[in-house]
Amino acid sequence: MKYSLRRTVCVAFGFVSLLVAVAVSAQPKVTKLNNGNLILEDIPAIPDSVVEDLNRFQNTRSAPFRDWTRDGGGLYITTRFGDVSQLHQVAEPGGARNQITFFKEPIGSVAKQPEGDLLSFTMDAGGSEYAQIFLLNPATGESEMITDGESRNGVISWRRDGKAFAYQSTRRNGASNDLWLSEVGKPEKTRLILESPDGSWWAPGDWNGAGTKMLVQQYISITDSRIYVLDVESGDLQLVRGSPESPSVNYSVAFDDSEQGFYFLTDEGGEFPKLSYQQFGEKSMCGSCIYWNQSICDSV
Repeated sequence: MKYSLRRTVCVAFGFVSLLVAVAVSAQPKVTKLNNGNLILEDIPAIPDSVVEDLNRFQNTRSAPFRDWTRDGGGLYITTRFGDVSQLHQVAEPGGARNQITFFKEPIGSVAKQPEGDLLSFTMDAGGSEYAQIFLLNPATGESEMITDGESRNGVISWRRDGKAFAYQSTRRNGASNDLWLSEVGKPEKTRLILESPDGSWWAPGDWNGAGTKMLVQQYISITDSRIYVLDVESGDLQLVRGSPESPSVNYSVAFDDSEQGFYFLTDEGGEFPKLSYQQFGEKSMCGSCIYWNQSICDSV
């Protein structure tokens, strides 16, 4: 009897030990990896082949359109073939790109000189956001900085004859977004044409044909932006769209061909900005009177 009981106990103990051993050996192996951003637990390692395949989709380059060449047969783009985006010219459809700037810093905004070959562009140093304005001759690749090298500059708007352009700059006091006028080849004649009366954002817009007036944009907040007409010679500034009493979103687009009115984007009377038209001297706007023909598309 004692022998039988002892045998039963031994068998039971051995069975329990076996179950414990099997349970211990069946527990999954826990692996942890801290890659600096995530703590990964029991995540299988990603094969190198998957990483190599993904690189084909991740290491891509964009090539945004910047402007047309003077004859309209080619265009300018910016794209990256090194560390930063530079300006390139594509002379014809399907043609090879020809790099024309080789700076250590990326090219910012680009605008072509009307009735001319020059290109204006912005560029800062080391991401400082104190962008300077340069004039570039695409035929030779030579460029010249025409701002002071210390202020923050941008938002270039060429006069239609291509002999001068307006731009935004903090040149006066290092803070205010004033508007300045610079003549090509005559940097000594650069002058202040609109002194910002407050701390809001001001920028030049479209010029009229005579080069005497310009649409001016004021941005106050995401729900309040206004449009003015500036007399460049007298400095007279006239509010034509938006008001402090009834804030709305308004972005200037262009004078119409007759220069009796202007096109603009507004969210007034709706939830989203829409293209509208207003004649000078009138407060009402017209959205339904816009016909999507070629002349309006050219103006916009």
